[in-house]
Amino acid sequence: MISTLPFPNGGHSFQSQSQAILFLRRRRNVVLASFIALVVLYWLYRSIFTGYEYLPTVRAQANKFELDHPATSPTYDQIRAFERHLPQHNLSLASPEGRHGRFIRFSNEVWSYGLNNQLQDRMLHMHLAFLSNRAYVFTDVTFTENFDYKNHNDWHPLNTFINGPTAGGPLPPVLAAAGVPRAVTRDYFEDVCPANRRTIVKVEDIHAKYGMSHESDGLPTLENWVKELRDMPDLCVEIHPHSPHVFDFPLINSRKILSLFSSFSTSPAVSDFTWSQTVRYAVSHNLPIITSTNSSATLGSSGHHPSSTSLSMTESLSDVLALHIRRGDFEHHCYGIANNGWSYNSWNQLPTLPDKYFAPHSMQDGPELVEFLRHCWPSVEEIVERVRGVKREYERLGGGRRLRKVYVLSNAKRPWVQELKDALMGAGMGWEGVAGSRDLVLRDGPERMAAQATDMAIASKAAVLLGNGFSTLTANVVLFRLADGFAPETCRFW
Repeated sequence: MISTLPFPNGGHSFQSQSQAILFLRRRRNVVLASFIALVVLYWLYRSIFTGYEYLPTVRAQANKFELDHPATSPTYDQIRAFERHLPQHNLSLASPEGRHGRFIRFSNEVWSYGLNNQLQDRMLHMHLAFLSNRAYVFTDVTFTENFDYKNHNDWHPLNTFINGPTAGGPLPPVLAAAGVPRAVTRDYFEDVCPANRRTIVKVEDIHAKYGMSHESDGLPTLENWVKELRDMPDLCVEIHPHSPHVFDFPLINSRKILSLFSSFSTSPAVSDFTWSQTVRYAVSHNLPIITSTNSSATLGSSGHHPSSTSLSMTESLSDVLALHIRRGDFEHHCYGIANNGWSYNSWNQLPTLPDKYFAPHSMQDGPELVEFLRHCWPSVEEIVERVRGVKREYERLGGGRRLRKVYVLSNAKRPWVQELKDALMGAGMGWEGVAGSRDLVLRDGPERMAAQATDMAIASKAAVLLGNGFSTLTANVVLFRLADGFAPETCRFW
């Protein structure tokens, strides 16, 4: 007689002991697999939030900075509507999002400075918020010192310039599955966190608590702030608007910032960074100008977009040398840098980069100042000779690599740019074409406002960048290039 072995498995029974044992083994394997999965997820969570590193599979795609060819360029109204309707703007979501979410708003963020000072500040804050398991509250960009919050003409949505996690974009799937909160707008934060729910924190108090000062290194500063924000039970945290910056200019302009690079460069703020649809559209429709063999400064002067190319951004710019040349107010800024004895800006100081320059702490008129200005404010003649050397070095690396075209990122006036173009074309280096910022065809509105970001997108994918080591724009492009897999040897300075 065959015995029947009852088992509490939803009404099933087994006709033999062997069947029951087989079922138990399968059930044991399922439980074991579930336990291992939980351990892996916990290890990943710990590595993200305590070790400041996570698996390379977190990266969204292998070539995460590749630009597509969007069919349209959005209006300001469309960009603002996009930000208002982000899926995380939902009070019913589970914590750490929704009405019981954990938020951090930096009301002391950099504003009225250049775009890249503001982007650098916001991305560092996004990284700090991410490590603290709080939703970063992102704000508009303004270049107006005496701004009016109610005047939208003073403010430009962050998604005019960038997309990605810093601007409310999606996080990598593994982080989303781990419950990491996404960034939200200031308006949503003010709805879910009215003034009476907010805990106001002063930077100077936290620095005093942990014994930090202007001499503190970047990584301990980050770690202390992560501990503080993670341990706080308060849901709605706001940094006092008149507090000093968490990552201030003395830190950013010193080598102390470099200890943050390993952590920051693998943060979603960087690893999943993307240019905005406005920028992608502008680049796509100006590629024929950038890659043209016609060196005329009047390219695209018809006011209409040229036809876009079907080539990828990387393919299109694989023989382009991008030159970042600051003019305008940078002349006075260079002398200010000289007087302060500042080093190259942030990531431009990385030891893996080939070009290094350490400015003396104080400079008077003489050879030291002349040498400094060659790095900060090079003349046309110095630019041409530096370009000649960089082109020669790059092409000597072998593999049939050639630089055939030049793209000039500059805020210089047209006559000066034309003088430089003529000098480059007449220098006997075999350039097939020289184009620049002034040649791009951009529509009024968001496209024209994002002109500098469009320049940066081009420089971030060019074969070689030759930029200004004292510039935040160059530093941000270097960051994006290195995170995108470009060799350090392709990031050069004057």
